[in-house]
Amino acid sequence: MRQRECKIIFLHLLSRYKNNFDHLLMRKLLFVLLIIAAVCACTEKKKDNANGSKSQEDIEINDSAIYGKCVEAANFSVFITTANGDTVEFIIPEDTLDFDHIKLGGLYVNDQLAILSHKSIDGENIADKIINLTTLFGEWIDEGSGKELSLTEDLSWLKNGQIIVFTDTFDIFEIGPDTLMVENKDGIMSYSRQ
Repeated sequence: MRQRECKIIFLHLLSRYKNNFDHLLMRKLLFVLLIIAAVCACTEKKKDNANGSKSQEDIEINDSAIYGKCVEAANFSVFITTANGDTVEFIIPEDTLDFDHIKLGGLYVNDQLAILSHKSIDGENIADKIINLTTLFGEWIDEGSGKELSLTEDLSWLKNGQIIVFTDTFDIFEIGPDTLMVENKDGIMSYSRQ
């Protein structure tokens, strides 16, 4: 149950027994309301999607990335299935000078992707950055400082295609099978998979 439904039930019960202030009845009513509140508090959990994608409820309004499972990939396009079941095509520009930094972590069917994009004049989805989340998931360690980075499948650490750890924001520079390079205001840092 959601909070709104709990509030409606509370108001209904309160109005039903409003004129009957029997002490015992009020205690029972209070007990029932506490049970309802406990159930409401315990049932508001995130729902997993069948394809493992971040659901629209989980995506904050300010997150411009589109999340989904890769269903087809080619040199200059990729198709994903989003959390709500839509299949969306993204064009990878052929004339991009920074081609390797658009596709981060490779494009493999059934992998989870986060895509930052814009619309072309023709209405096509143009990929600005494609991040292979499946390749990115895992435990990483900074080769210089020894700091650890845990990138879990709940995606709480990802927003707008950037890794957010506490107050630091990192742009993903490169993803390899065992290496991760990120960049922030202090420069480029290299992590190795643990």
